[in-house]
Amino acid sequence: MAESTNKLNLMIKRHNKQMAEINNFAKTTSKILDAFYEMKEISQNERRNKLKEVITVINVTLDSSSNAESLNYLIGLKDKNHNDIVNAKIEKNEFKRVLSQEILDEIIEPKILIYKEKIEVSKLTVNDNVRGVESSSNSIIKRKKREQLKTYPLPEGFSQIDCSATKEEILAFFLILTKEKNNRNNEPFMISEDVTELVENNFKVFGESSTGRVFDINLLYRQKKSFTTFVYQFYDKYAALDGYKKMDYANFLIWNFTNYKDDKRSSLESNMTPSKAAKGNDLIQIKSHLED
Repeated sequence: MAESTNKLNLMIKRHNKQMAEINNFAKTTSKILDAFYEMKEISQNERRNKLKEVITVINVTLDSSSNAESLNYLIGLKDKNHNDIVNAKIEKNEFKRVLSQEILDEIIEPKILIYKEKIEVSKLTVNDNVRGVESSSNSIIKRKKREQLKTYPLPEGFSQIDCSATKEEILAFFLILTKEKNNRNNEPFMISEDVTELVENNFKVFGESSTGRVFDINLLYRQKKSFTTFVYQFYDKYAALDGYKKMDYANFLIWNFTNYKDDKRSSLESNMTPSKAAKGNDLIQIKSHLED
């Protein structure tokens, strides 16, 4: 009997020792995880603050510079960030590497594209006395055609869009949809008459009342990303730098195209970024048309 009692006590002691070891391990592991999550949160806050600081500094410099000066400044920043990425890899500083890459991809590269296009546009010689001025007879014909368009009820909350583009720039951009063809059926995305009605309905600069028409556009299954990117490119080129709202362009898609009538505004806004843009053959090309 005494021997059995001793064995039982020994088993209990071993069990208690094992439980103590397990509890100590759990406490140690918990402390390590808490420290990790705290460091991760600090890194995320540091990242957000750094990005805000970079954007502010860049915008202040760009606002006080010419297009050519801005482009040279951005190219210099691009070179610096490339060096920062290389150094971060050598130093095995993953946080610095990821942050520098994000600044390059999300801030610097898109702005370089914008200023390259601005410089190209400024090189074009345009005769303002001829462009956009129609003869009185053509103006009358255009007005009569506009008056004959069928009208529809406007969507709730409808408002026309303000942006920095001229009438000619807006029309030239959206007429790309009549020149570029859907690579799945080799047909243009829209016809010119519809594009004219679309831009006059939606942009304040034209001074027209909207007919409220909702358009069909030549998009097939899973091709909406291409057109969403196209509209985002207009926003990025003619509205983003001047502080106009991206929400206007999400509304533009929902209010004007049957393909988007069931989309959520917040989802469309979140998809209008360089990282979520269409790529390769799915991208509606704009640059060659705007340089013509």
